Amino acid sequence: NSYSLSFIKRSIFLSFNNNRYVFESPVLIFTFNSASGKEVLTVNVKDFGAKGDGTTDDTEAFRAAIASVSNRSTIEMGKGVYIIENLVIDKDRITLKGESKSVAIKTYGSEYGIKVTGESCNLQDFDMVQQDVDGTMNNAHAILLTSKDGNNHNIKVDNIDISYYNGDGIRAEANNGSMYLINISRVKVYDVTGNGI
Repeated sequence: NSYSLSFIKRSIFLSFNNNRYVFESPVLIFTFNSASGKEVLTVNVKDFGAKGDGTTDDTEAFRAAIASVSNRSTIEMGKGVYIIENLVIDKDRITLKGESKSVAIKTYGSEYGIKVTGESCNLQDFDMVQQDVDGTMNNAHAILLTSKDGNNHNIKVDNIDISYYNGDGIRAEANNGSMYLINISRVKVYDVTGNGI
């Protein structure tokens, strides 16, 4: 199998096996993995309206980016400080990735900042801080790893600093099932009222 990919005026043209496909913005990258025959899509939250300026609420932009992709996709965050209520990643094989630790997510929702229920998901290369709401902190875990059907596996959390949460830094809940192959590396948790991990 062979393919070619070019980026012209925010449109992507892909030729594969003599067929031509055109993708318009906000789709940024299209990759064909010939070994598995699966499509991998990469999008950036800024193409969905996220500002990353530390004052604008970027919740809806993040949710739109997650809604726009299917399983086996990467959601990138460019440099900045993003304010969000909370996020749910409920699709499988989703990667939420910052730009080499120049990204901070400030969450203000209750219960959790980021909840992962999809299998084989990755969170990497960003910081998380809890944002107060009118001077009070909600009870919330920074990252909640749980499941849709009682079982979840192969989750990776890498290169994330977590601070100032009124709950746990990372919490895993099996919900009457099992969780296994949870890989947590290069994570720092400090100034949380609950457990670190």
